[in-house]
Amino acid sequence: MNEQAVAKVRALYDGQGRGASLKTSKGTAFGLLNSITEFVDHHRRAQSTENRLDAAWFGQGALLKQKAWKQLIGEAA
Repeated sequence: MNEQAVAKVRALYDGQGRGASLKTSKGTAFGLLNSITEFVDHHRRAQSTENRLDAAWFGQGALLKQKAWKQLIGEAA
């Protein structure tokens, strides 16, 4: 990931993301996963909405979300 993407995910996690200020999400691994998912699904650069959805569901975005999930589950165990 590049620095801009990491900064955007951090901003989403720190309160700019959808639901980031909810008690159940703020400062949690669940909140971080939501921030990564929001970034991939809604903020990541793409040539079109169709390309973004395809990548988020089946391509690099899906792989990134799966990797984040596995990493966070490993940390929680």
